[in-house]
Amino acid sequence: MTMRVNYELSKSPATWDFVNFLARAEEQRLERMQDGISLRISFGQRFQSPRDRAFSDARKLWRIHNLLISLARCLPSVVDAALGPGVQTLGYLPPAGPQKPRLEAPGYAREALGAYLASKPNPVSITLRASDFEPQRNSDLPGWRAAVDWLKERGYSPIAVPDAEGAVRGAEAPIGCEEYVPAALYPELRLALYEACAVNLMAAGGPMELCLNAAVPVMIWKLQVEGLPMNSDKNLERRGFLPMQDFGPLKRLYLEPDDEANLLEKLEQEVPRFAALVNERKAA
Repeated sequence: MTMRVNYELSKSPATWDFVNFLARAEEQRLERMQDGISLRISFGQRFQSPRDRAFSDARKLWRIHNLLISLARCLPSVVDAALGPGVQTLGYLPPAGPQKPRLEAPGYAREALGAYLASKPNPVSITLRASDFEPQRNSDLPGWRAAVDWLKERGYSPIAVPDAEGAVRGAEAPIGCEEYVPAALYPELRLALYEACAVNLMAAGGPMELCLNAAVPVMIWKLQVEGLPMNSDKNLERRGFLPMQDFGPLKRLYLEPDDEANLLEKLEQEVPRFAALVNERKAA
């Protein structure tokens, strides 16, 4: 039997936080011992956060079709997902701690990505944030240029994933390596790339939700941003994003900014270990 769930924008945001809703839907499906999930996303007005007020209706609809529905395809039990009427069926609650990985890239996305990665030994993704909303959270480009040089010198193939809405606006964030724009625009391809990489690097932002709910190696900087309530100690603790929590050996979170010094220090400490663990997993 298929379980019907609804996600309502008057109750929940049109953001990457939708990943947490998917994880909760999967938990409920397993508890009910049902075969699949039928998902409907309904439009509505919500004014609980600065982003709710800043985004137009058109921008929210764009996110439903190009972010939320695409993310739903990364939960294997979802049999269909579409825009449609409905009242939210699950409470939207922060995870309050590390979650069991639930999401994975569809087979068609892995196959589509295969030809691109064939010429990229030891791929490492760098996810960039270049948003017009809260730009103080955006990636520190000089720091990431230094990280790209560090990776290249050690035989890795750094691949930049640009900010999705920045790419649509035509904003550029060059850091000295190849960009793979399709991963920015298609969450299924983004997750397929993350699964294939020795490690995935990023400043804190929406895509980290995907990494923390999938079996992918990730290092995340800039969790704390002064002056932003969403990036305060209190909110990080409430949402389960504190570095001292046990996210497992393939996930590392840092409060510190993504400047050159912090990036290179942590890369030296962790990237060889990540690469070894990922190779062991692939060989198993």
